[in-house]
Amino acid sequence: MVKRCIAIEYSSELCRAVQLRHTNTGLVVERTATVFQEKYHFLATELQQAGFNLVLPAVMTTSIQNSHFVNISQDISSETPNDETDSNCPPVHLDKAIRIYLPGEHKLPGGNIAALTVSIDKSELDSILDLIAEQKIKCQRIDLAISALLPMIKKISHANGPQLTIFLLNNRLIIAAHENNNIIMVRNMPLKGLSSADSDTISNEVRLTWRASFGSQISAQDTINLIGVSDNGELIHDLKSKLGCELKTDNIYENTNFEEIPDNPGNFTLAISAGSVFFNPGIGMEINLLKVAGRHAAVDANNKDLYISIFLATLLIAILFINLMVKNSDLHDQHSSLIAHIDSIFADNLPALQDKAQNYDVKRKLAITQEHFNNEKQFTEDYARLVAPKPDITAIMSQLAKQLPGSTRFTSFKLENNKITLTANSEVKQNLTLFTENIRSASNLRVISEEGNDQNITLELEIVAGKND
Repeated sequence: MVKRCIAIEYSSELCRAVQLRHTNTGLVVERTATVFQEKYHFLATELQQAGFNLVLPAVMTTSIQNSHFVNISQDISSETPNDETDSNCPPVHLDKAIRIYLPGEHKLPGGNIAALTVSIDKSELDSILDLIAEQKIKCQRIDLAISALLPMIKKISHANGPQLTIFLLNNRLIIAAHENNNIIMVRNMPLKGLSSADSDTISNEVRLTWRASFGSQISAQDTINLIGVSDNGELIHDLKSKLGCELKTDNIYENTNFEEIPDNPGNFTLAISAGSVFFNPGIGMEINLLKVAGRHAAVDANNKDLYISIFLATLLIAILFINLMVKNSDLHDQHSSLIAHIDSIFADNLPALQDKAQNYDVKRKLAITQEHFNNEKQFTEDYARLVAPKPDITAIMSQLAKQLPGSTRFTSFKLENNKITLTANSEVKQNLTLFTENIRSASNLRVISEEGNDQNITLELEIVAGKND
């Protein structure tokens, strides 16, 4: 079983990430990090600087504030969700939404059989997938926020009768109505703060949700669960007096230990719960948005690297082929000049030899000498073609492709004789430094000159004898 993972809660404003270790006694939060939207292009770097091990498998969860819940029986004829008793989130047009049916059908007051659905905007899922591919995160699951919250509902729900579970997470009020571990209705609305002043708003919404879900008023024997408010005694007291029923609070971090406690541990509740579902898949919903979307970010990232490698390989082969043709042309010119010089010397001396030849035998030997000379000349031509240096195009191409770390890319490349002049670009200076060090450690390449700045570097290299790296 997997013992460690990275869990990330994604929203358009920020990502909250935790690195978790699963033990026999519970979860250990090894690292926490909050990365804001303007640094999403450097998410992997930010996580590494926070001490995260990006080799670990990762799970991501959508943000709860962008999840729209609705009963499909109340919304079947509408193009947009319109039942605001289920959710106060902005509706999502069906053409732009991914709608997912939560497991099970439920009987609502009035005899209607309804299936609870959750809709999220396709653009949000596309943004998550693009971020995973760009940052090369080893993501294995993308969960709905409600799937991450389900284990907490099951944990706190001990009875089989109708119950409500109230979540106060990241300035959101989420009220889940459930019976026999089946979620009947979810309401999702903003809440600016946690104080006794909010008890009126919360108690009114709780009564409305109970009546809409179970068709009755809250009685003293009914149970309402509170998650995320165990340290707010004033709010708990006010809610109990106004609702007149049993309130159960739960410490969601009872079996969770922080190696380094962040400023506000409650902000990481959703990410921690998503990690718990990853370690124990049976306690959540079998809904993986990677499969729902029909694409896998890790495959996309690998394909992108493959396309870049093929492009660079083709470019290198073309450049090396042109260079080889130029070299062959120069060698042919030099060889022709040498043959012409030899012919000139032979032509200058042959008449004198012919004048001294007094008989047929001497002429025959001269003819044999001429034939031998022609054979030697042909041999010289053949030998020159055989020993002409031929760069190992595939090895050089593979070697240079291996040296590119992270998001580093070539912007120019020139090969002339045994010299290579190239320019590389990266938004991360450390990648350019690592690339230069990799080149310097190669036994078959020698750095002649180097110049550049934080985002660009130009190297002049010489190909020398040595084993290709």
